[in-house]
Amino acid sequence: MPPRYGSVYLSARHMRGPELLAARERFVAAGVQVTARWLDGTDLPGGIGPASRQDIERCDAYVLLGDERGDSGHRHVEFGIAMALGKPIVVVAPEAENHWQRLPGVTVVPDWESAYILIGGGSES
Repeated sequence: MPPRYGSVYLSARHMRGPELLAARERFVAAGVQVTARWLDGTDLPGGIGPASRQDIERCDAYVLLGDERGDSGHRHVEFGIAMALGKPIVVVAPEAENHWQRLPGVTVVPDWESAYILIGGGSES
């Protein structure tokens, strides 16, 4: 079965980038393109540059790795960009961290496995 979304943008606090690199590998293996160039170090961490916005515009869905700290940062700006563009948003977290993540168009899933299934990557074989 083809993926539900052909491409995703992955977002998290910069220090959680290694978790997103592992997720990217799994999505790519399932045929889902990952548009987040910041994971390759081609966009400045901690800031929203033109590349980040372009990458969000190019994705079919925006995926945010939630964080219990709930602090501010570029991931919240990226979330807002995705919402303004009408992108489907998937938050990977045990629960929404703020009221924005409870809005229509946002789906909160408890773990990466659930995100892979929702996006179309299927389950581990």
